[in-house]
Amino acid sequence: MGVEAVHLNGATLRLYEWIPMDPNLFDGMAMGLEAAIREKGFLLADEVDETPKKSLFKSINSYARVCIEEYVPNEVLTLLMKLEYENSPGEKEKQREILTVRIPSNGIVEYSAYLDEERVSLDKLAYVLDDLYEDTSRGILSIALFPQKRVLRTIYEKIREEGYERRKYALVLANSMEVSGDNMEVRAELTQIVGNLIKESDKYYLGETGAIVVGEPPEWLDYYARMRAISLFMEDYINFLLITGDKLIHIRDSLKKGRVSFRQARSDLMEIQAKIAPIKIVNRMLELSVERLGNSPPELRKEREFLYERLEAIDSLLNSLEYELDGLISLVNTYIDENLGQLNRITTILSTLFGALGIGEVVSDVMVMLGYSNFLGAAVTVLSMLVTGALVNWFIGRRSV
Repeated sequence: MGVEAVHLNGATLRLYEWIPMDPNLFDGMAMGLEAAIREKGFLLADEVDETPKKSLFKSINSYARVCIEEYVPNEVLTLLMKLEYENSPGEKEKQREILTVRIPSNGIVEYSAYLDEERVSLDKLAYVLDDLYEDTSRGILSIALFPQKRVLRTIYEKIREEGYERRKYALVLANSMEVSGDNMEVRAELTQIVGNLIKESDKYYLGETGAIVVGEPPEWLDYYARMRAISLFMEDYINFLLITGDKLIHIRDSLKKGRVSFRQARSDLMEIQAKIAPIKIVNRMLELSVERLGNSPPELRKEREFLYERLEAIDSLLNSLEYELDGLISLVNTYIDENLGQLNRITTILSTLFGALGIGEVVSDVMVMLGYSNFLGAAVTVLSMLVTGALVNWFIGRRSV
């Protein structure tokens, strides 16, 4: 770590992210959490070891406790999440985090926390945010319902890999800022928190993935952060659809050039179809979330209109992918069915010919026993095969017509 060019005093953190949500999912999450806190767990045992050599139960080094602070039906669910886990090897103290999690019915989840340190550098704050990204992703997945988990794990395929988390919009509020480096160093540290800078002034720095605000925040800031949370998910959603489209193009080109078998192509297409099926509900959920944002401040009308334009682009892209996928599956299935039909016809012809050969040999043996020559018996065998083959071809031809 080099020279710390920027320090914040009295910093508080807010993270925003969008998760799939509709009225039914919101009610389901609320019911599940209420059931979890109302029921008390207990353990029944038929034997007690009074002199144990070792502990039967091992303590968990990292854990999270969640309790409900507020619940307004069809509107908002507020939780208090307490996290505790071991630090790096050699550090004695455990790391503890207390987060307030606000889950509104529009799906824009807000995590908020404050720092114990009154003065913190942006370099250190970047590490703190990195931990929070991971902890909040795990925390919300632990209480999410199956449809939500399926959508998130489909769009974020690498979510199980270390160091890869769902993108969130980070909002840092501070009482004051101390700058001790040159302009290049300051901007390098700012981008660690907010990403590429979009807009800045004496009191705030707005970026693609976060914002830093010094002093009293503007009235439109919270609305802007919620819009950015939806926008970040839309960007990742579009990237997933584009990557899926590239896979379909690759499968089509591979089939044309004969680099992949039709059976393998069908297997790959079925896998893609299984991924697209659960995300068809996402478009309507996004539309509802944008509508439930409410009236936008005058400063953010263009940004809100851009969300609707992006929704239209997502609808168009998803429809085109479905058409392409259905066309490829139909093409592959038709080719495989035709090959199976040809194989069945060849099998029928061969079995019939071999059957005719057997009948001809029987007739030949009978004729030899009756005193006819072997040549005449062989001629009868060949004739029976030709007649049988002609009948089979005529029958197959009529069936194909």
